[in-house]
Amino acid sequence: MPTVLGTSLLVFLILHLVPGDPATIIAGPTAPADVVANIRAQLGLDQPVMVQYGRYLSHAVRGDLGRSILTRRQVSDEVWGAFLNTLELVIAARIWSLLVGIPIGVVAAVKRRSIFDKLSMVTALLGLSLPIFWIGLMAIWLFAVKLGWFPISGRGGPLWSTAGLQHLMLPALTLGGIQVPALARLTRSSILEALQQDYVRTARAKGLAERLVVAKHALKNAMLPVVTVIGLQFAGLLGGAVVTETIFSWPGLGRLAVTAILTRDFPVVQGTILVTALTFVTINLLVDCLYAVLDPRIKYT
Repeated sequence: MPTVLGTSLLVFLILHLVPGDPATIIAGPTAPADVVANIRAQLGLDQPVMVQYGRYLSHAVRGDLGRSILTRRQVSDEVWGAFLNTLELVIAARIWSLLVGIPIGVVAAVKRRSIFDKLSMVTALLGLSLPIFWIGLMAIWLFAVKLGWFPISGRGGPLWSTAGLQHLMLPALTLGGIQVPALARLTRSSILEALQQDYVRTARAKGLAERLVVAKHALKNAMLPVVTVIGLQFAGLLGGAVVTETIFSWPGLGRLAVTAILTRDFPVVQGTILVTALTFVTINLLVDCLYAVLDPRIKYT
């Protein structure tokens, strides 16, 4: 909670230092001064900053994030709809990156110094070096423009519909693609460390098949750092999918925040960042609790 409170306070103060008056935006650039002053009074902008923050916080804990300056809709409704769209994109990206990244890391560790190991790690290094906007633009050029397999941008509908799946594929592949190299490299190093432990030598000495040694002994004990990164990446993707959502015009939380920043819609900016901070803290807490499941030696008191 201190992290969330500190984030909300910092964002609130920064937004009040940004040039631009919300009252002037609502009234219009040619509005008389008395009209602008009346709107400022209605919004409470004529009060001290800390008084405004206290009022905002008291409403936020009740789920009231205010109203959008531009649309006059409830910020909570706009943020919730965008959050669900981003969650849909992040889950799809996370699933395929796990299905690809972890097996590559395991095989590379088991076949250390092989052609597959060297090729996969070089590819992972290249993948970490490529910016996501370049990957997204290349994906659009190849799969949408040249091959015509997928739509260029937008959200085509619910996930269970054909149009929804087609529109989801390119942004999910792009967003998940930047996570695969990190997962593969981390899984490989964790498995290599686990394979050097005494319990693995004991399992091999008992005559267990190598696949059982890797799957039942090495992999589970090597998953602690991998789970940490998975949790941090998942939380980071929820708030960090801004570039992907902008390139593919995906109506998610990141795109909503960018639009709100460009239009000086301060309540929406505060709402998106507050929800992102809450999500990040919650996922970190869940990851910490998952440690005790993966490693019985870890106990929380």
